[in-house]
Amino acid sequence: MYTSTSGTTKIILADHSEVTLLQGAQLTVEKTFPADTRDVFLKGDALFKVSKSKEHPFIVHGDGYETKVLGTVFKVSQSEKTFRVDLFEGKVLVYKTGQSESPVPLAARQSFTNYGISKASAVSATKDTEAVPSKTRSASLTFSECPINDAVLVIEKTYGIRLQYGEELRNTKITITVPNATADEFIQTLAVQLNLNTKKNNDSSFQLEK
Repeated sequence: MYTSTSGTTKIILADHSEVTLLQGAQLTVEKTFPADTRDVFLKGDALFKVSKSKEHPFIVHGDGYETKVLGTVFKVSQSEKTFRVDLFEGKVLVYKTGQSESPVPLAARQSFTNYGISKASAVSATKDTEAVPSKTRSASLTFSECPINDAVLVIEKTYGIRLQYGEELRNTKITITVPNATADEFIQTLAVQLNLNTKKNNDSSFQLEK
């Protein structure tokens, strides 16, 4: 067990993978590491530079989510219910614990986050997302029986927009997956599913209406 009590702590694992624990993070590694799968268990935030191995996947077990890689550079951030992976090189698969059959793939310079909502996930560009205008920002969003208020929160944070909806949707739950869509495209698809129309006030303000 490795713990970073102050500052950052750099660890070299037996397979030569490098892990940088950020302040307050804790990493648990079995004595049998590396085995057929290279499993580590993370509390808090850490940066990983994983040695490549096609035969031995590297799996970071986080708080309710797992990140599976063969060799790459990525960062895992965890805060209360929020889980985030920023991928800098290579490819990874992110999935909920126990649901490895339904992974979310990430390519280099992409980020995965649930914004603290377990029934939602968003994948968008890692670099300079705040500087990208909302009208050109694209992302892949997935919701599974997600309450409308939680879904709207994720949509607004992902695209940097404001989305209004009527009181009649208050008890609505959303199940939808839309890959690589702008805010315009996603909201249009969502409106069709809900049998509603969309009103665009400007590039950063939308409304769902009958």
